[in-house]
Amino acid sequence: MVWSEMARARDPSAATWRQRPACRGDEAIVFSWGLRGGATIHGTLAGRGLTNAKVMVRLIGRGEDEFWPLWVWRPEAEESRATFTASVPQGGRWVGGVITISCQNPADASIEVARLSIEEVRPPQPRPNLILVTLDTFRADHLSCMNHESAPTPTLDSLASAGALFEQAVSTSQCTGPSHASMLTGLYCFAHGVYRNEDGLSPDATTLAEVLSSEGYRTVGAVSIAHLNPATSNLGQGFDVFLESQWPRLGGEPADVRTAEVLRTLQCASADDSPLFMWLHYFDPHTPYTPPDEYTHGCPRKVMPDVRYLRGMGSVAYDPARGLVNDPAGEVERYCGEILFLDHHLGELFAGLRVLGILEHAVVIVMADHGEGLGEHGIYFEHAGMFQEVLHVPLIISGAGVAAGGRVSVRASGVDVFPTMLARARSKSMPQNYGRDVLPLTTGTRRSHHAVIFAESVNRAICAAWKGDGKLVWIPDDKPQDWSVPERIMWFDIAQDPSEVNNLIAAHSNQAQRLKDEFDKAAARPVVSLRAHQGSADTDRLRALGYVE
Repeated sequence: MVWSEMARARDPSAATWRQRPACRGDEAIVFSWGLRGGATIHGTLAGRGLTNAKVMVRLIGRGEDEFWPLWVWRPEAEESRATFTASVPQGGRWVGGVITISCQNPADASIEVARLSIEEVRPPQPRPNLILVTLDTFRADHLSCMNHESAPTPTLDSLASAGALFEQAVSTSQCTGPSHASMLTGLYCFAHGVYRNEDGLSPDATTLAEVLSSEGYRTVGAVSIAHLNPATSNLGQGFDVFLESQWPRLGGEPADVRTAEVLRTLQCASADDSPLFMWLHYFDPHTPYTPPDEYTHGCPRKVMPDVRYLRGMGSVAYDPARGLVNDPAGEVERYCGEILFLDHHLGELFAGLRVLGILEHAVVIVMADHGEGLGEHGIYFEHAGMFQEVLHVPLIISGAGVAAGGRVSVRASGVDVFPTMLARARSKSMPQNYGRDVLPLTTGTRRSHHAVIFAESVNRAICAAWKGDGKLVWIPDDKPQDWSVPERIMWFDIAQDPSEVNNLIAAHSNQAQRLKDEFDKAAARPVVSLRAHQGSADTDRLRALGYVE
């Protein structure tokens, strides 16, 4: 036998041969490439003395003198040339990838391999684990990678530097339940019908967990506040395991408690090769702001005016006799401390997921449901109004297939989580939704995104829409004036006026009307039209948090 000089070459067609492999009638050329089943072999053979010859391309079998024929050639002329294509079977008793080319009868015939190439069928890449972490009440400007004057958030900054940071992400609502319903369905509020924390998602909605579960994903959910429990929110659709909030006190599970329970649950889960989808919600840094003291040391303490306590401030400490918040500067400081406390325990979460092997091939999306007013526009310690401090939120995507160091200035929305996750899962299903996969924005393969983005407040008392650098905030005609916005209609240039100080509606009334018309048209004819499901709300805790009367 003659062993090829290309033995074990990954791509024989690209190899440089000192001479073309050849053999005579009593010999064989042997190629050992370790081919997998399904590979295709392309070749061209030429020979002399081939009258009555039989040329065979075979795989060597497992037993003695056992062969698997791939192609047989019976030349009709003394000198002949032929091209062949043969497929390596997926199974059988053959030794993977060992190929012989031989010529039988007559003994003085000769065969030369003029060309040989292989198309290997690469096994599909495993679908990644998908981790969605949602942060309650987290302002975009409290990420230190977004605002260098804020206290450091090393875990989230590291995640952003390893992946992509979306600098202009916005929420679909300033309320937790509706915002999460949008992230998990890709629908705006006017389509999924959830406008309050007491509302549950319709059973007819198709959630991210339902799609992924139907396509072989294990699904785990964990929330840190009672009104996201499935009994109220109905967001448990499609989850195999769901860790509900059990926290008996006002507020929800703090980040250390929720992180430990999630890691313990994953560690105890039975071994399974199926990919994992996990949604993990953290309640920090929502009121009450109660971080451990050591986390407030790095937070600046600002001078604050007297702040009158309002119902929506929930559990902020105040003096009933004067009607004033006891320590407004301290509340801002403690909000910052909650951010640092959360960031630390996100580091614990990712470290634990890495030990469990879950992060080895995973895509992580971190997004907040809404921000928090800390004095801007006269809104303190609650997420009222529809200004940027409440709607501009962190969005970070990192992991498998995500280029490091990307910063995307194109505006994205909470509805984008749904299609972005499904695209990473290579899902065969894409239920109707308003989102778009945001990852092409990180590679420059797509530079534009949404033409218009919408947001709605509780009970649609206030609406907002973004188009280019313009942002419209308005109170619908059938709604009363809301205390959190000074005028019924406002237009801001977000690029030039990110703090939304100058209402430019007089100069942009025509644009504002067109944008309102776009919203009205979309809301009147949504891609799906669902009604909220009324579950069993934890009314006492919702009332204590300022959500219900």
